[in-house]
Amino acid sequence: PVPPGRLRTRHAITAQAQIASGSMPTATPWQRRTALPPPKPTLHLAVLVDTSFSMHPYAAPMSSAGWILAHAAHTNQATTTTIGFGNRAAILVPPHQQPTSVLEMRAFGGTTAFIDAVKLADQLLRLRQPGGPRMLAVVSDGDLPDTAPAQRLITTLHQTGCAVLWLRPTDLAGHTFTHTTTLEVADPIQAVDAIADAAFTSLERS
Repeated sequence: PVPPGRLRTRHAITAQAQIASGSMPTATPWQRRTALPPPKPTLHLAVLVDTSFSMHPYAAPMSSAGWILAHAAHTNQATTTTIGFGNRAAILVPPHQQPTSVLEMRAFGGTTAFIDAVKLADQLLRLRQPGGPRMLAVVSDGDLPDTAPAQRLITTLHQTGCAVLWLRPTDLAGHTFTHTTTLEVADPIQAVDAIADAAFTSLERS
C-alpha cells in the first residue's frame, strides 16, 4: 500500500527524546486516512544531510528522521536512503534496511563531499533513471566550496525528472541553487515536515 496519510513530523522528532533516554523510537509516523488511493509506483527518496559544523542543530533530529523514514518506507510504497555529507559522504541508512538502532550523525568540518553524496544517492536509488517518482531532499545552508559543479549535477537530475527539494535554515547564510524547490526552515521539525509532505505529494501525483 501507499502511505495512508502525511507523516506525523512532531511524532517523529519527539522520538529524539526517546533516543536520549536510551530507548528506541516508538512513534508511528503515518497518519491514517479513511480511504486509500490506488496503488502507486515506488518512490525513490534520498535525503542528504549537511554535517558541517554550522548545521550542528540538525544532526541529531535528522538522524532520528532517517531511522523513522526507513521504517515507514518498509511498509509503504517507498525506498529511502539517508546520507550525511561533510568532508566525506557517509551512508547513514542504506536502502531496504530497517535499522535496529539510530546511528547519530556528528556535525563538524566542511561541505566538500556534496557531489560525492549526490553521486552515491544516484548509485543507490538510480535517481537519474526515468520511470517512477524520484526525489532528492537536501538539508543544508548551501554554503558549498564550489557551487558550479554542484549546480551542473542538480540540473542533470532536474532534466531527468528527479525533483530536488532543498531545505535551508533561515538563520544561516548560504547559496540558492536553480532547478530546486528551495524552502527556508526555522528548525529540523520544519525540514522533516517538508520532506514528508513533498514525498506524499509525489506519490499522489504519480
